[in-house]
Formats: sequence, C-alpha cells, structure tokens
Amino acid sequence: MKKIINDPNAFVDEALDGILAAHPTMLKAVSEDRRAIARADAPIKGHVGIVTGGGSGHLPLFLGYVGTGLCTAVAVGNVFSSPSPEQILAATRAAHGGTGVLYVYGNYGGDVMNFNLAGELAAGEIETDTVVGVDDVASAPSARSSERRGVAGLFFAYKCAGAMAERGASLADVAAAARSAVASRSFRPPASPRSSSGPMRWRSGSAYTESAASGAAGWRARIRSQQTSWKTSPPTFRSPVGTRSPCW
Repeated sequence: MKKIINDPNAFVDEALDGILAAHPTMLKAVSEDRRAIARADAPIKGHVGIVTGGGSGHLPLFLGYVGTGLCTAVAVGNVFSSPSPEQILAATRAAHGGTGVLYVYGNYGGDVMNFNLAGELAAGEIETDTVVGVDDVASAPSARSSERRGVAGLFFAYKCAGAMAERGASLADVAAAARSAVASRSFRPPASPRSSSGPMRWRSGSAYTESAASGAAGWRARIRSQQTSWKTSPPTFRSPVGTRSPCW
C-alpha cells in the first residue's frame, strides 16, 4: 500500500497538526508535545471524562473517537507504541470535569502498564476507573478471555460510555455501561482456507471448530441480502446523542 509521508519520523506529529488545524472548534491539544488531545469544550463540568489512547497508525482509532457523546480526550503514542504515563495524565486532567475519569483502551501490555501508572499519578487528585477491551477471540481461547486483545469492539464501549457520560451519569454507571458493551462483544475472525481434507473450519480462540459448508454459504447469502437492501435503503448511523466525532 502506497502512503504519502513527508518524513516517517515526523508522521505522528504532522498527522496531529493536520487534524487539529482541520477541526479547531472541535479538538485542542492539552500537552506541550501535542500528544494529548481533547474535545475543544473539555472539561465538561459535572460530567465524567472518558480517556482513551494507544499507538498511532490505527486511525480512526484512537483519536477519531474524541467528540460529543464519545471520548473526552486521547493520549497518542508513536506508531505501534503506547503513549507515556505523562501524556495519559495530561489527557486525564483535561477530561476531568469534577466527577472522575474513565479509562477505556485495548488490552495491550504497554497500554495497561502506562494507563495504570497514569492512574496512580492522578490518585488523590482525580478518581479514575478502567475498562479494558478484550473482544479479539483470535488472540486467546475462551478459557483465557481476559487475555484477549481489544480491537473493533472498543467502538461500542466508546459509544455506550459516552452516551451515559453525556447524560450526566456517575463514574460507576458510565463504567458499567462500558463493561456491558465489552462483555457483549466478541469478534470471530474470517474462515480459514478450505482444504482437501475436510469442510471449512472456523477459528475460535486457539482451537478450530468445524462449520458445515452450508453454514458458511448461508452466512455469505445473508451478507449479500443485506448489501442489496442497503442499496435501496441506505442505513443512517448516529451517535446516542445525535452527533459524531469529526474524524470518524
């Protein structure tokens, strides 16, 4: 895949500068290195703040989900690298509206470590809670579901937690909404290639379970049917509060 990059070493900072320049009324930098970004109207007094973060190179994750009814702030790391505790702390302070801050991020070692450190740095100043996305069934079997990575399912946690925060819910209720969304999301990867030795197999965790070829055919037929219906009646996607993030 071709990319237009001036300098790989400056990619993250230039991307952030461009996004901030494009949406000055919606986003603002809240740290000297501009790696902590928040809603332009943050902090929202009386509302729980929601902070996310992670390595760059996954847009729209994580920056693309900062906005009304979604996350309040984000800490942006280098490509495939976790943001630092200091950057996360800057995002936490920017998001704090007086009722606490919820951390929502994917289950990756560096992110877990640095968000935990940021929470410790904020202790005594800001109450924090954490919800970690663990929806990638390909990364660990169901017996070790707490070890799974967080991938696309984070979107639903952002939406549910963001809607609760926008309504003025407590930190406990906002966290509960995010945990409920995480618990209900588990994404199965695509089918593995057919082999001459047997039917198509579907991967679930580290084990393979057989799925009849007719089941796979039915799944494809349902997708084709949905695509056909969308051509005649396109779906409308709205956030719980009727707005969306500028970079989404």
